[in-house]
Order: sequence, then structure tokens, then C-alpha cells
Amino acid sequence: MTSEERFAGTYRKLFDTIERGVQQCSTDRLQTILEEKKDQLLLGLEAFTEPSTQARTKVKSANSLNDEEKEFIYKLSDLFQLNEAQVVLLWEAFKQDNKVPQKGLCEDQDLITRMLLFYYEDRISFLECIGSLQRIATNTDHPYASIAADIKNAFLNDSAFIQRLISQFSKLTRSSVPNAIHTFSGWSIIWAKQCLKEEKGLLQILLLLGLTRPFHPNFTLSIIQEFEATRFGQLQTLGYLLDEEGYALRQQVSYISSLLAVNSCLSVGNMTDSEPLLIKSPEIISKINQISLYMGQSSADSLYLLAWSYFLCQVEEQLNSSRAPLLDYNSVESALHGQQRVTTDVLIDRPVTCEEGLSNKADRVVSIHQTASVYTVFMGRALTLDVFGVLGEIAASSLCDDDDVNSSGYRFVLAQLLRAFLTISGPSYIPDESYKRLVQAYTLVYSGEGELCDMFWKDDAESREQSSLLMGARAHFPYDFGNFVSILSALSGSSDSGDAANNVYDFITTISSLSVLVHKSAGLEESTIDGRTVMHVVRPIVVVPAVGNLCGIEIPVGSTGIVITKISEEKQVIRFNVSYSGWHLLTSILYQSISDIKNTTTDIYTIQSEELSGNNSDTVLSILNLFHRVIQYNPQLGLTLVQHIEEVQVIKKDDRPLLISILCGFLSRCSKSPTSIQLMVGALNCLVALLPQHPEHIWSYLVNSPIIPQVDSSESEVRQYIYNAESTSGRYPFLLSFLDLVAALVEDTQRRGWKSPDQAHLNIIHQCLRYLMLDVLPSYSGWAYKQFSERLLIGTKILDIFIDIGQSFKQPDTLGEIRKSLFENYLYDGGFYYTSHLLDNISEGATMANTLYKFNYPAEAGRVEKLTEKSFIFICLLLQYRLESINTDDHRKSNLLERLILERTKGTDCSDFLLQIAKYIDYRHNIQLSIQATRVISLLCKAVSYWENVPNFVQYLGSTEEAHSVIRSYLAVAKDQFQDELLLASIWQLLTLLLETQPSLAILFLDCGDFIMPSPKSAVHRQIGGGSTAKKPEPVPANTDSAISAAIDLLGEWHQLSRSKPAVLSSTLQFLSTFWQTAFDHYAIVERTRTDLSLWGSLERILLCPSEDTYIPDYNALLDNEAIAESDQNKSVRRICCLNLSKAFALRLLSLEIHIIAGSQRNGSVADKLPVGLKSLLTKISDPATLNTIRQNAIQNGFDGDNIQELQRTAQRLSTYSFDELLYKVQSVDLGHYGSPNQVGQYGYSYLYDFPIIHDRVRYVYGTSEVGEDEYLVMKYDFNHFLSCVCKVNSNGSIAESDTILLRSFKAFIETVSCQAGELIWTSKAPTSLFDFIMFLQKKAAEEKRLDGMSLTYYSILLQFIRSLTEDWTTQGRSNLVQSDTNQRQQYANQVFQLLSALCDLLERENFAVMNSIRDCITIRFHRPLLESIMLCLDTLFTTTSIHSQEPFRNCITKLLPVICESFHVLVVKAGSYSAPGSSIPEDALESCIQDVTVSVSLLQSLVHPTYNINPDTWLAIFKNHNTIPSLIQLFYGGVELLVSEVEKQKSSYNISITPYAETALYFLMYLSKMPDAAMQLVEHGLFNAFCNNSLMRCLQQGQLDLFIRFGNSNKTGPVLVERNPLHSVWCLMLGVVGKILNTLPSNEIILNNAVNFTHVYGAQIGKAFDIANEINTSSSSPSESLSSPLLDEMQQIALLFFGLSQNLTHFKKVPVELFESFKDCSLILLQRYSYYMSHPNHLQARLYPVNNEEREQLKSSVSTTPNNNVNKLMIKTWDSILVISHYVITSLVMQTSTDEILTLEDTKWPFGNTILAPELNSSERGSASFGTLVEYISIGVNRIKEWANNGSYPVQPMLDVIQDCSVLLASQVALWVAKPGLKDEIRMEIASDNVKDIMDTLIKVEGLLKEESKKRESVELKSRSEVVKTLQVFLCKRFY
Repeated sequence: MTSEERFAGTYRKLFDTIERGVQQCSTDRLQTILEEKKDQLLLGLEAFTEPSTQARTKVKSANSLNDEEKEFIYKLSDLFQLNEAQVVLLWEAFKQDNKVPQKGLCEDQDLITRMLLFYYEDRISFLECIGSLQRIATNTDHPYASIAADIKNAFLNDSAFIQRLISQFSKLTRSSVPNAIHTFSGWSIIWAKQCLKEEKGLLQILLLLGLTRPFHPNFTLSIIQEFEATRFGQLQTLGYLLDEEGYALRQQVSYISSLLAVNSCLSVGNMTDSEPLLIKSPEIISKINQISLYMGQSSADSLYLLAWSYFLCQVEEQLNSSRAPLLDYNSVESALHGQQRVTTDVLIDRPVTCEEGLSNKADRVVSIHQTASVYTVFMGRALTLDVFGVLGEIAASSLCDDDDVNSSGYRFVLAQLLRAFLTISGPSYIPDESYKRLVQAYTLVYSGEGELCDMFWKDDAESREQSSLLMGARAHFPYDFGNFVSILSALSGSSDSGDAANNVYDFITTISSLSVLVHKSAGLEESTIDGRTVMHVVRPIVVVPAVGNLCGIEIPVGSTGIVITKISEEKQVIRFNVSYSGWHLLTSILYQSISDIKNTTTDIYTIQSEELSGNNSDTVLSILNLFHRVIQYNPQLGLTLVQHIEEVQVIKKDDRPLLISILCGFLSRCSKSPTSIQLMVGALNCLVALLPQHPEHIWSYLVNSPIIPQVDSSESEVRQYIYNAESTSGRYPFLLSFLDLVAALVEDTQRRGWKSPDQAHLNIIHQCLRYLMLDVLPSYSGWAYKQFSERLLIGTKILDIFIDIGQSFKQPDTLGEIRKSLFENYLYDGGFYYTSHLLDNISEGATMANTLYKFNYPAEAGRVEKLTEKSFIFICLLLQYRLESINTDDHRKSNLLERLILERTKGTDCSDFLLQIAKYIDYRHNIQLSIQATRVISLLCKAVSYWENVPNFVQYLGSTEEAHSVIRSYLAVAKDQFQDELLLASIWQLLTLLLETQPSLAILFLDCGDFIMPSPKSAVHRQIGGGSTAKKPEPVPANTDSAISAAIDLLGEWHQLSRSKPAVLSSTLQFLSTFWQTAFDHYAIVERTRTDLSLWGSLERILLCPSEDTYIPDYNALLDNEAIAESDQNKSVRRICCLNLSKAFALRLLSLEIHIIAGSQRNGSVADKLPVGLKSLLTKISDPATLNTIRQNAIQNGFDGDNIQELQRTAQRLSTYSFDELLYKVQSVDLGHYGSPNQVGQYGYSYLYDFPIIHDRVRYVYGTSEVGEDEYLVMKYDFNHFLSCVCKVNSNGSIAESDTILLRSFKAFIETVSCQAGELIWTSKAPTSLFDFIMFLQKKAAEEKRLDGMSLTYYSILLQFIRSLTEDWTTQGRSNLVQSDTNQRQQYANQVFQLLSALCDLLERENFAVMNSIRDCITIRFHRPLLESIMLCLDTLFTTTSIHSQEPFRNCITKLLPVICESFHVLVVKAGSYSAPGSSIPEDALESCIQDVTVSVSLLQSLVHPTYNINPDTWLAIFKNHNTIPSLIQLFYGGVELLVSEVEKQKSSYNISITPYAETALYFLMYLSKMPDAAMQLVEHGLFNAFCNNSLMRCLQQGQLDLFIRFGNSNKTGPVLVERNPLHSVWCLMLGVVGKILNTLPSNEIILNNAVNFTHVYGAQIGKAFDIANEINTSSSSPSESLSSPLLDEMQQIALLFFGLSQNLTHFKKVPVELFESFKDCSLILLQRYSYYMSHPNHLQARLYPVNNEEREQLKSSVSTTPNNNVNKLMIKTWDSILVISHYVITSLVMQTSTDEILTLEDTKWPFGNTILAPELNSSERGSASFGTLVEYISIGVNRIKEWANNGSYPVQPMLDVIQDCSVLLASQVALWVAKPGLKDEIRMEIASDNVKDIMDTLIKVEGLLKEESKKRESVELKSRSEVVKTLQVFLCKRFY
């Protein structure tokens, strides 16, 4: 099956692909498919064309169809009236999925009916495809969103498409039964229902289009005409054919028609809008109004009439507004005043129906008579037609169920209609019955819709009109109790929206009025104020009494109220101005309902008293539901609400919170009354929601609670409720709530697993599990159900509980016993009774889900999938437990679960259940089922391999045809690189296991063809009787259905896979490696495969390609992070590990191939017999550079023991939080690339320690701790640090483990090649290459000084490696010792001595003393290979007596860099001691120390220079070993302290002597900060802390650091006795280091935060620099410090710092707005000053401020610009500094103003708040920066470039940068100003007209200059700049011309 057939063979398949195929179909593939289908989609149902002679001729000549099939095609074409070519496609697709007879096709009526249904289903799927694309286009997070958006735009932009849809709808409503349909019994009703389904599909598409963009007025008129004619779909020609299902479909069509019409009317807009809106088409409004007057006779018209009423109201408001309409609205005004002339010309004919007959439009009469304010008439008629009842019916219908994918759209339209009604009329103006219906409809629409609720609280709650319903209900509360509570329950949001629940809580917390129905005798005094009756309370009125320790609520004396409703002379509803807590009132009602104290007051009328005393069960239930929703949707409110209730108690009598006590009392009380099950469910739901916040109190109640099933009692309340009540009614709310409780208890137990669990708690869980296992799970599927979804939910919830226990209850002796009991019941003790339900779920899952999808029940299908997936997962857990127990217990015998999976039958005598599992590979709707099914088979392979008689899986896969079919399905997926990574990896891992455990089945996968294996039986026969043979196998022809060819094809895409799906690459190579490892089971295929050059070519690219990933252990804020598996760090770790494994398996494959070839060669060279591709690969590997690269990658130990030590230290610190058994190690039975990133034991964040369990428990402790704010912050830091340490240990352990695997494979490869074909790798070009290789290994071993287990393992492998290669080398080199060439003998002997000396060094190393290995002091053995290697060297030199007397001169030589690092460390310590206060060190000693430090730093800097090509990892590791970086930071810190002290002491002297430690350190820090790895090390070692906490800090914080140290009299003109302050130099270097780090390591959150903190700490000093640079007095002609080189240096470093911050704006979690605002304000002033100086060179020259002799000399020397003008060098230097600063400043402003968004995005997405320049061309040095500032700067730059063009001494390049920067900022700012919302059109036009032309002229000048200069210089760079400016011109042209 091709990809086209698989994903789009039919429209049903295309729909499934679009809707649920993200993980299987790539975006490129789908885009290709949709491009091919787009033209058909645009035709609507006309894509199904009628029969044609041409198509029939093509079918007749088709060779793929036999004659009977052709006749069958002709017959179907005639019956369906469908083009023959399309019938052929349907027939081919039908045959793929169904069994069809070979003969008698045309006479098979059942087959014809099935084909009809198949065709009808494809038509519906065609419409569903269009709808699905529209929905996806609105979801920007969907992978297909961009593709869908393109298609949707094509729909929207094609007006013919939209008109075509309504025409097709109209045609369907008027269609009669085709004659061909009458010939088959029952087809008429099928046809009628199909028409209705197609109508529904068309309307859904139109509604989705309408929700995206308002329809054109003409189209709106068309649909209103159509809906009036068909009475919103109620009148249909086919109506007489309908049955009950048909009537329901027609009702849905009517509902959607109404919603479509409503949505068209509610999209009002404004008369001034540019879009073609209905409100701008008075003629069409007039026509639609005429049509509307003919409506109003049916309730189906009601929604539209209400919407039309709203539309007319809006039209009238806009006509009455001050702005006159742009068009003639006379006809509309006539309609609004009820004076419109009505004619039937605007109507269209109705369909011919039994009800209406042949109706003529002229016979229709007006139903609604016109009056003034006609919109009120329409609204009145809508109310008369019970509009809110109809609205409620729609909201309660299946359209708004979860099953309908468009339910959110329907609810949105209904909500908009409700908002429209509330806009034009308050709820108080409608009849009581309509009000009740309104509330019911409102609650139905908003209930469970989080987005609508959020929209209400965000937009409507503050609106008087929109909130009038809620406010009115509150004003009548608690008299109108039910409506208020119902509305708030509906507005509580959903589980995805916690803000709505929070708003509800706040809304109820304080209620300012209280309305009750009171007796006349209540003791009230009456008065009249302003014409209103006011009641005064003369004695307290008790609303609810005090109950227990809960305060009552009463209306105090002196309160006043107004009568809002007078029921009778004795009864009246009064609203009192009393403020109270609604939660208090609700809790009191709950409390009274379970207490014996009732409200006996006679002040409140009896009916009201029934509600307030808790006697009304509906009231109590509504309260419980409100509590549950609020807590469930925002769990944090659980604590808040309980505490709020605690505050209204009289006396605290119990430790248990009052609300929880009340809820527990509910359960206990209701358990005695089976009729109160709903109340019990409500209370139980509340307790479940509160359990995470209040576990102890709820646990203590449950210990003796009647709802917990007792082990030995069959009469427990749970059993009674379920068996007597729920199973009888067919509804199971209590059981579902009970399952939620058990799940919450299990979750709470595992979260608190770090504590020793209470035995009573364990007993509760044990009792619940026993009940579920014995009573519920085995039998629940046979119970009666009113809702099928409840059956699925019960099974899913139970399995979720079991899975949670299996994955988290791992502690031995406590929770582990529950897990063990659960698993062993299923595996060994329970029997068929336990396991049958699991297998039933899997057996029925795919079929049931497919059926539900087919009949358009996606939500139910999803629940079936979820149940099936959970069944698979639980079976996987059982099999994993079985594998774990095999290693510890004697469980090698088979168990019942494994036998049932293999031997269970399904409908036949054939054992084909395993085949049913395998067939899940074909399941297309949910890829997780395919993945889990594959995992089950894999684990089953492992488990049965331990049986005494291992079964052969081939016999359990059905017939030969069935086996081959499922194998081909697996292979089709396995070779598709676009499939999901986890699915592909699981398949290749399954194939690997089959090679190891099921060789017979593996052969079928290796070549699924009859040549290799005609049938499963022959496969078994060959495997049993085959064995290895000496005969050479016959060559086998290639077969496309081959796992080998699929694997090789995948390797061809290795680069893409290594980046996006690394586990697939490693799994594929593992399969190939195992394939070679088991070569003698299938040697013929191996021989065929080894000749494939593409295999060796792919292996070459994989092995020779350097790794691109680097691991940065940057785990932050893990406490609140739920998606750690998807983090970049975790993905990077997995990629590194998988790439290591890929290379390891590739090397293993090469080793096995060489070994096999060598084993088959008795004589001759092995190299000559190797495959050509392999030989070529070995030749390339033998290149010294290539071999060195591979060696460097393979021989490394990335393990960091410091992480574990830090983790242990952190865990010890957490002991204060009672963490005893927090760190749970993972027991892994597979490699770490086998499962998903979320799976425990996989490479990444949960490899060594079970991170999910640790994370849950830490979060639990953190969330439930009651500590002060300060301690809370400390706790949060500790926990985050602890979790970070766990992730680092797991990630580092993953990489180290994969490094070890790669090292072992590399060792095996080198050993095999060296032994069998050494001439291929140790080439003649490098005769000493083997020796060098050995010395490299020795060096690696010598560098390894750690004593942890991982490092010792690495060390042991290296020594074994050295030993094996030493033997090869000494064997090959013995001939050199007998050579006559003395030099050659001496050279070889020296090499042996060198190796021997190195090995002796290893032997004598203290930390790796060989005696520790011999005495078993350590677990890793390494002494033998080391001793053997030494022995081999000694043996080689045994006969060379001349060498014995030579000294092993190389033994004592050490590496220079470690020595220097160690020296530097010591020198820093010494320098610190010498500089300590009170130190009496001689002057010469101090000078000597200064020189030592300077030299060591210089040498270190030289050694790490890139010229020396030292790997940064290498020298950084050495730095780390010797604390070089901490020492360097310490040198800086101490140097600053010393320097501050020296400056303070000598500031009054004329000559200052300072110690340069600080500057020396800063220069090296500056150098290191340019290197990413080194810069990261600086940050990690606390560089920022040192910068922000040193002796210079106070001076800088206060902005008191001066530029100079001043001497003598400063009154002279131009201070000459100044010297740059050395502290200022240090400050500038600090700025430079921070700026360099920012630019070296962009996007790093830690560095950004530290840099911002640095800037805030020293903001005063930075501000001072800006103040000096922006000096107000620029008119003076005296030298200015603002132009001195120290200040310019400081400004340049500050600008660079802000440049670094600005380019990382998008990476800030919280942008430091104030910081950037300050920079912007200061820098704009600075730009004005610099622009002024650039335009006034003479003034600039007069103000130059030379600081030292060098600058004074520069001031005297000059460079000519023109023949008559000379400029001194200091001025050129100043120009350069000014331009560089300007460049950084303007570039920073460009980034801060988001210029890229302005130039690239639509103006609706522009950041309009980023206008920073005044929109004028006037430029003033002292005014605000404006467009003119930049225009002037550009003009200056253009002139300067022309002047400087021929002189290389001038800063041309910086000037070009500034010109380009100004141009970009200028273009973006003018565009931003003109498009800025909120501006009046006159202002907008003024800005454009005044500025754009001049700006364009300026840009044209710049472009001309750049073009001219680029031609002169032939500069690509200038040409590029010219193109940038040209792009800006184009941008402005598009905007303004």
C-alpha cells in the first residue's frame, strides 16, 4: 500500500489522517496530498461527478479489473450516479479493507448495499475533511496548522465555493428519491438520512467559515432566503421518508441552520469598516428585513428573530450616532420605523413537501406586523416562540456534546446570542417563565466551557449589560437560590481554566445584599423614601441559625431593606443591605442538612426556610456541585475555601476543618439512606477534590468510613449501592466517584512514600484494591448501562489505579508489598478470572473504536482507545515485573498471563490472539495503541524465552496469508522515516528481540516472501532442521518486503534521524548488529546484504560524522515544571546517548563482519576477502586524522562524580523535611533508548533515579508545608536545587553509560581489525600509528584519577585495551630488533622504553595502586591487563642489552599546562597572603610575586590560545582539576580589595604606585569570556557574584567613581595634572567582561539574570557616565571630559553591555522594562549629542580632552581629509569611538523596538508601544529625539563617507554601520507611527505627508552612495548594505505609495 493509499486512499482515510494522523503523516506528505485534492475540495459535493462515456471507456480498457468487476463497476455507477473512475477507486479501497466474493458480484445485493454505504460514508468524510481543516487552521499549536490555514484561505477567498455550498444544501432539501434507489428495499430511508447528513456537513462548513470571517452581504441574503423557505431546514421534500433517527438528523440540520443565520446577524461591525459587511449594505438589510417579517410562525425562527432584533438595534444606534452614514439608509430607516413596503419578490420557493404541498411564494403572508422600533417586535415574537427554550434545547442536544467536534463553535454562537440579548434587554424585562428558560439556557451554554467562562469574567463581568443576569440573581439571593447557584456553577470554568473558578470564589466571598421572603409579623417598620417602600429592622431576623460551632447569619437591628416583590399582604420579598459571606451561608445550609438543629424561625417563610435549613435535597446538591466545581477547577482554592470557613466558627472544637467534617458527615449520614446517593456522590466528589490539601483529616475519617468496602463483608455500603441502586438504574455516579477517591488515595500515598505509611492507610488501599479486583473489574463489562461511556470510564479509572500502583509503589516492605500482591494475583494466583477482562479490552478495542469513529462518535472512540491503551500498559507492567522477578526468584516457569496471550482464541479454534495484538500496527486513529501493542509483543518475547520449552510465535499468527499480511504492515511502517519516533524505535527493537529469541519468525521479517519462507510451517521446519552448514548458500533475490532493506533505507536518512529521531537510528543499527550477530541463522541473507554498498556508505557517514550536540546541565525551576521530558536539555542528552549507541552498534557490526570473514578464511589475507564497501570504509578510517577523530569521540568518560556528591549533600540538607527514602533507584532491564523520554529508566532525566516519583513527593511536601515566607523561599530553593541535582546525575549517568558502551564497541572493533586485518588500519604512511594509539590510551588512563565505579570501569577498559594492542604491536615489532639497521633498532627500543615507562607510571600512581586491585579493595579489576602489558614490553626488550643501561628519560616529564595551573593556584594563595593587612613582606618579594602572577597568567593565556589547537574541553578540565578559574576570580577579588586600599592611601600623592592583580585577572577573564565553554565555567564559578560583591561595589553603587585622579590646581584652562583612575580602568574591564559573556553565551537565562542584576547594582555609576556624556553645556569651546578616552571607553562598554541584553530580549522570562526605558531615554540624548559633534567637527576638535602623553601627541599630528582641511589623529580616534558607541546604541534600540517584527509581520501584530522618536523632521540637540535626528545623522554620514572615501585612516566602516542602523530604525519608526492605533486620521496623514517623502529621499541618497562606493571598491559587503537600504525603501513604498 502506497503512502497515498494509506493516508488518502479514500476521503475517510484522508479525514482520519487530517484529524488524527499527526504522528504518522508528515506535514510535507499531507501538504502534497492536499495540494492534489484542493481543487476537488473547492467543488464541494460536486467533486463526486456523474457517469461519463469517456470514463466508462477507460474502465473498459483497464487491465487491473476482470470482466465481472467491470460489469459491477458499471452497475454501481448507474445506481450511484457516480463517475466510473471514482467508482473504481472506491472499489479498490473497499477491497483493501473488506473480504469480497470472487464471483456473482452484480447479483450480490448485500455487497451492493455495503458499497452504497461505503460510498455514502466517503461523501460525508469529504465534508468532514473540509471541516477538520478549518478547525485545525484556528489551532496555531497544531502541526498541520499552516497547511490547514492555506486551504482555509483558499475556501474563504473563493466566493464561488461558499455559494456552491449553499446551492448544494438547497438542492438537497428539494431532492426526490432517485429512481435507482427505489429498486432496493430500504434504500430510500438510507438515502434520505444521507441527504440530511450531507446537509449537516455543508452547514457545519459554512458555520466554521462564518466564525472566521463575516460573509458577504449577498451571501447572507441567500442563506436567509433559503432558511425562510425551508423553515430553517424543517421543510424537506424527503421529510415523508424519515424515521425517528431521521427526525433527529433533521432537527440537527434545523439547529445548525439557525446558528448559521444567527452568526451572520451577530457579526455587525461598523458602517465605517472597510470590509463588505452587512451593515454597510442597506439594500440587502431592507430585503432581509422583509424576509424576516414573513417568519415567526415556528419556534425554529425564534433564534434568528432574536439575532435580527439585535442587528436592527445596532443599526439604529449607529444611524443615530453623530457620524453620518456613508450610504443611503432611507430604506433601512423606513424598516426601523415600521414603514417598509413588503413584497414577496424577496422570497424564494419552498421545497415540495407533504406539509406544504406545492407552495408558491406569492401565496405567503406577513407574519410579523410592523410598528415603530421594529426590533422590539422581532424580540417580542422571539420570546413568544420560546427562544430561550429553543436555545436550551440546542445547548442540551448532541450538537453540544463532547462527541461533536464543533460543539465549542455552537456554544460560542449561542453565548454570543445571549450576550446580544443582554445588550438590548435586561432579564428583568421579560416574563418569569422566559426568565427561567433564560437561566437554564445560560447555564447549559456556559457549563464546562472554560474559554467562554474566561471570556465572561474577563470581558463581561464588568459590563452592566452583560453581567445583569448574574447581578440580578445575586440581588435576589438567597430568595432566588437555585438560579444564582446554577449560574455560578456554570461560570466556574473547566479543568483547563482555573481563573474562572477563582473569580467565582471571590464573587461569592462577599455579597452585599440579602433578599429573603419574610412574614409581615417579622417586626419590620415601614417607611417611604423617594417614593420607595423601605423596611427597617427593629429586631434581629435570623436567616440561618448557628449550628454547632458555626456562626449563624442574621439581619441586624437597624438594617434597611426595600421591597422588591410583594407576594401577598402577608408575604413579601425584601432586599436588605447586609454584607455577608456566601460561602458561610452555603456551608450553614450543608451543616443544617446533616444536623438535628433546624431553622425554626417564623420570620422567613416556609418555602424559603426549606431551602435555607437544608431540607431541600436539590438545594443541597446544587451547593455540593458548586463546591466541587470550584475546588476541582482550581485546586489551590481547596486551602483557601477551607480556611475561609474556619474563620466564621465560634469556637474551634475539632482538629478536623469544619467543611471537611461536614462533608464526612454527609457521607456517613447518606450511607444509611440509599435514596440519597446523589448527595453522597456530591460530598464524595468534594472530599476527593480536597484530599491533596487535607490528606490527614480525610484519611482519619476513611479508616472507619462505611464507604470503604470491608474484605470479609459482602454487605458493605459500596456493594449495596452499586448492586442494588446503580446496576438497576444503569447509571454509576457513585462508583465513578469512589474510583476517583481510590485514585486520589493511591496518588497521595505515593507522594508521601518518603514517610513510613500508616498501616491503617495501607489497609484502606488494600481493601479497595481487593474489592476492585474481585468484584468490579472482572464483571463490570456485563452490567447494564444507560451511557456506554460510563462502562469505559470505569474500566479506565480502575486500570489507571493499577498502573499508578505498578509505577510508583516500589518501596520494599511497605508500598512494594501492595504492588507485589497486585502483580502476582494477575500473573500467578488469580487465574483466568482476573486476566480475561484485560484481554477482552484488547480483543474488542480496535473494532469498537473503528465502529464509533465510523458513526461519528469521536469522544466515545477516544475513551475506547484510552481503555485499550491502559490495558496494554498494565500488561506491559505485568510482563516487566515478571522479567524483574526472573532475575531474583525462581519464576522461570510459564505463567497464566503469557499462556493466555498465546493460546486465547477469538471466535475460532485458531490461537490467534497474538495476531490480534500484532494487527494493532494497522490501527490508524491512535498511534499509542500500535506502540503499546508492539511493546507487549517485545516483552512477551523476552518472557517466554525463559520457558523450559520456548514456543514458536509463528504458530500463533494465524494462516500464512495473515502472518505475511501483518509482517508486511510492520515493515511498511518500519521503513517510513516520517512515522513517530517511539513507534519506529519499538518496531526495530521488536525485530531485534525476534532475531535473538524467535529466529523462525525473524526470518519471515528478514524476507517476507515465498522464496525464503513459503509458509510459517516451512519456516519452522527449516529453523529446526537447518542449523549451520558448510555449504555456501545459494544467492537469494532481493525482496522489497524485507526488514534488511527497510533498515538500509532508513540509514540513508541517518542525519535527519540523528537530529529528530535518534532512538530510531540507534534501534535500527542495533537490529543490524544483532542481525550479524545471529548471522548463521540466516547466512544467505547476510551474504546478500554484505554486497550492498549503500549499507557501508551509511555506516561510513555515521561513524565519520562528528557529534553536533553538547550537553549543558541547565536544569532550573523544576519544581513547577511538568514537561521536563520535552526540555531541550533532556532531548540533547538523549541525542548524545543515542548517537553514541548508534556508533557503538555500527562498530560492533563492522567487528562481527570482519570476525565472520576471518573465521571462514583458512588461508590467504582476510583483507582481500572483505566486502568492497567495508574495505573502503576501513581505508578511510585508517587515515591518521580520521582515526584520531573517532578515537577522541569514542574514548572518553563523561561521568561527573561531583554531581552525585552534590546530590547526596543536598539530600542530607533535606533531611529536615523528613526525607528518609527519597532517592529511589531505577531497575532497568533494557538499554536506555528503548522507551519514551517520559519512561523511567530511559536515557535522560530519569535514568538512574526515578525522577517522576521524586518530583511528585517533593512537590507534595512543598505544597503542603506551613512555614513562614522566608523559610518558604529557602525551602523552594532547596527543593529546586535538589531536583536539579537529580536531573544532572541522571543525565550525566546516561551519557557516561553510553560513553562506556561506545568505548567497549570501539575497543572490540580496533582489536578485531588490528588482529585480523591490521594492514588496513595501521597504514604504511604512519609506521608508528599503533604505538601512538597505545600511548594515547596510556595518556587517557593516566588522566583518569577518580575512584568512583564508573571511572574505574572506564579505567579498566582502557587497560584491557592497552594490553591487547600492546600484544599486537610487540608481535609486529619484534622483527625490528633483529634488523641490521642500528638506528631502526634504537628507535624501536626507545619507543618500547617510552611505553614501559608510561605503564610504570600507571603502576606507581598512588590513587590507582595496583595492590588495591589485587587485594579486592575495589570491585573493578584492572591489575592483570596492566601487569601483562608491562610484561609484554619487558619481554620484547629482553634480548636488547644495549638498552638496559639507558635512563627512561621521559618518565619524569610532566605536562606543562597542569604544572602552570598548579603554580598559578599556589601563587594566588601567596599573593593573597602577601597583600593581607599587616603583612610585613619585603618590597622585592612583593614585586617578585607580582611578576610570577603576571607571567603565569600570560603563559596560561598563551597555552589556551587557539593557535595551539588545544581542545577547550581538555584545558578546561585541567583548569577545573587545579581550580584555575576559582583562583583567577579570587585573584580579581583580592586585587580589587588591594587596589581600592592603595588608591585611598595615595590619592593625595602626585605619583601613584598600584598592584596590577585586578587588571591582570580581568584581562585574562576578558580573554576567557570570548570562549563559550570557558565563559560558562566563569559564570558557574561565581564571576558575577565576585563582580557584584567586592571592595569597589559601594563606590560604584553610589555612582562616586571618578574618571580621573586629579593633581594640583584645576583652575587652569584644561586640567593637565590628571591621571586616569585605575579603579575606573577596572570598572571598564568589568563592564567589558560582562558584555563579552553576554555576546559569547546568548540566550542563557542565568547569565541574563546575572547581567541584569549587575546593571541594577551599578546603575548609579552607569547613570553617572551617561550624565557626563550627555552634558547639557555643549556650547562651550573648552575641553570636555565627556569626550575623554576613559569616558568613551566606559560608554563603549556600557553600550556593548546593553547591546548584549537587547539581543536577548525574547529570552527574558520577565523583561526588565525600567532598565531598558532608562537606557532608551539616556541613549537618545546621547545620539543627539554625537550627531551634533559629527556635524560640527571644529567644535568637536575644540572640546577634545587628551588624558596622557600619547593622546597629546595625537592631538598634534594630523591627517588630511581634503587638500585644504586637516584632522588630528585624536579626533579620528574620537570619531571612531563615537561611531562605535552610536552603532551599539542604535542597534540596541532597533532590537528593543522589535524592528524585525515591524519589517516582517502584518501591521496588526506590530508593537505599537515601541514608538521612541518624535514624528517630525526637526532636529534639536536639546529637544526630543526625532526622525530628524536620524535623518541628520544619516546625512552627516553620507557626507563623511564621501570625504573619507580615499583615506584608510578614517572610521569608514563604523560610519557605514551607523548609517545602516539609522536607516533601519528610521524606516521602522515612521511605519510604526503611521500605523499606530488610536491616532486620528488627520494626524496619521500629517505624519506620513510631513516625513515619509524626506525619509525616502534620504534612503535613496544612502542607496546611491553605497552603490557608487561598491562599484569603486567592488565590495560585496557594500552591495549587501545597499540591498538592505533598498529593502527598506520597498517596505516604505508598499506602506505609503
